[in-house]
Amino acid sequence: RVSHAFHSPLMEPMLAEFRQVAEGLSYAPPRIPVVSNVTGLVADAEALCSAEYWVRHVRETVRFADGVRSLADAGVTTYLELGPDGVLSGMGQECVSDVVFASVLRDGRDEVPSLQEALAEICVRGRQVDWSALLAPARPRRVELPTYAFQRERFWLEPVRTGMAPAMPQAADRRRYQASWAPVSDVVGAALTGPWLVAVPAGLAGDEWVAGCVAALAGRGALPVVVELGQGDADRAVMADRLRRALDEAEVSDTTGVVSLLALAEGRHGEYGAVPLGLVLTSSLLQGIEDAGVGGRVWCATRGAVAVGGAESPLSVEQAAVWGLGRVAGLEVPERWGGLLDLPEVWDARVGDRLVGV
Repeated sequence: RVSHAFHSPLMEPMLAEFRQVAEGLSYAPPRIPVVSNVTGLVADAEALCSAEYWVRHVRETVRFADGVRSLADAGVTTYLELGPDGVLSGMGQECVSDVVFASVLRDGRDEVPSLQEALAEICVRGRQVDWSALLAPARPRRVELPTYAFQRERFWLEPVRTGMAPAMPQAADRRRYQASWAPVSDVVGAALTGPWLVAVPAGLAGDEWVAGCVAALAGRGALPVVVELGQGDADRAVMADRLRRALDEAEVSDTTGVVSLLALAEGRHGEYGAVPLGLVLTSSLLQGIEDAGVGGRVWCATRGAVAVGGAESPLSVEQAAVWGLGRVAGLEVPERWGGLLDLPEVWDARVGDRLVGV
């Protein structure tokens, strides 16, 4: 149901009369190439000069998406809409990506500011605009941008001694985020289902703490598939292949979720000596699970990496780095991210209950 009959069978009763009018007009070939929305391709200049083309144009389907893609295939990266509003720009953005659409006219807005805004949008996206030609009547004066940062305020976090409460925030400090912790009730009777991939550092599968984590998953309904990962697996492609083989060996086609204990890996990355190995392995795991077709969300567990109370100190700075990575992962891949869990250094049944509950 449409408000107008254009480009539909409803135009057929007037096509004969329309043809008579079109045949009485004179035509000239275009000076620049025209993409026809009758075909979605660059139009033949001779066809554009015929009455028959315009009869087809008023009756047949508008192949707008095909036309925009033809322009993109020809290398067009900037689209300037000369219509009465931004309707085509909005539709064009659904046809192609990584290009600039700007509309020179907006309904209910003055023409000059609308035109200037469209040109400014093109300019800030890296396209060239002849501002001298546009602004010549106003005789503007060009000035250099200042190199000095306008506000003399410090935004670096000041060090706080362990066990000391932080000072009250000053005016400039109130702009930064602060984390706080609050206890929540235990989840009672939690249970898991299906296969769960458990990624552990190489050589730690037999560790008492790691074994306790795996046993907690298995004791509450999960089928743990343990895979040991080391220095040589700290690469996206290698990680994906390693995960696929682990699932194949366990005869598992898909997983319900992923628990990563890779933060426990000791040492630094071989090539980048300043980067903790656990951080690199965790990053590669987040990339590799997608390529390997591993299902479910990823939960990263650390051991004593976060200080909850004011008098506490993290036991492992290397593991704390995974918490920074986790926050980024939660923003960039929210559909695959489960969360971060900092567990006590000593494992017991209550820790297992809380792990499964979360």
